[in-house]
Amino acid sequence: MLGILNEIKHSQWFYFFYKMVFRIIPQKQFIRYYYKSRMGEFPNLKNPKSFNEKLQFLKLYHRDPLMTQCADKYEVRKYISEKIGDHVLNELYGVYDSVEEIDFGSLPKEFVMKVTHGSGQNLICKDKSEIDWNKEKENLKKYMKKNHYYFNGEWPYKDIKPRIIVEKFLTDKGTVPMDYKLFCINGYVEFIVVDEDRFGEHKQTLYDKGWNKLGVKMTYENSKNNIEKPKSFDDMLDVAEKLSKPFPFARIDFYEVKEKLVFGEITFYPKSGCINFSPSTFNNELGERFNVNYN
Repeated sequence: MLGILNEIKHSQWFYFFYKMVFRIIPQKQFIRYYYKSRMGEFPNLKNPKSFNEKLQFLKLYHRDPLMTQCADKYEVRKYISEKIGDHVLNELYGVYDSVEEIDFGSLPKEFVMKVTHGSGQNLICKDKSEIDWNKEKENLKKYMKKNHYYFNGEWPYKDIKPRIIVEKFLTDKGTVPMDYKLFCINGYVEFIVVDEDRFGEHKQTLYDKGWNKLGVKMTYENSKNNIEKPKSFDDMLDVAEKLSKPFPFARIDFYEVKEKLVFGEITFYPKSGCINFSPSTFNNELGERFNVNYN
């Protein structure tokens, strides 16, 4: 079912519909109705209280060109290099302006391919000999023609130059490493989401900075496993806070491979600011810690 919904979401008619609606309806109204369709109620954009409402507020009123650079999956590497250094960056095999530029024969057996201006438009390749490249090339061409901004009003994506990057496929002891997502509010880590078995029985578990389980559920069920604190956890916290410092909110993602910290991406509106927290009171608790500029 999720696969069918994903195909619909990325279809051309779906994209053109959203683009047309977004151009006709004022952005504030678009965001209000988008939020209601996802959360069942209109957001308070005059005096936002919850975490989700404040992300919607930032969509409308916070404009920082650095966010566009950091939302770009290629240009963000320059920001990371300047702030932290190259040692946390994943190995880059190539960056391309079009599908036609890619020499698929020269790529290694396994890799990850991403469009720089999108969200979730990735190709995880574990064995390139088993990929239907005619199909995937067509998918990539479709992705390159779309602007993620028109789906949900996430303005940093609007002016990103569409490109394709190919990076190393990360494994740790033969398995896909856990994904550590650090939610940073006003430059400080508030909590961590650990994504486990992302391509199988996906689980998510929330921890505080002391590596204590929070007992809060998001999209997926909490893991029943006792997840060990990553060896690089202290570095993870430090790097996340340095990278998030310029922004009211940023989610900084990492992997740990052979006890080494590897940067994933920076996200400014996780789930487009429509996260179904359980208990829902956690949404308001986060909002109380979240200062945004109302001027």
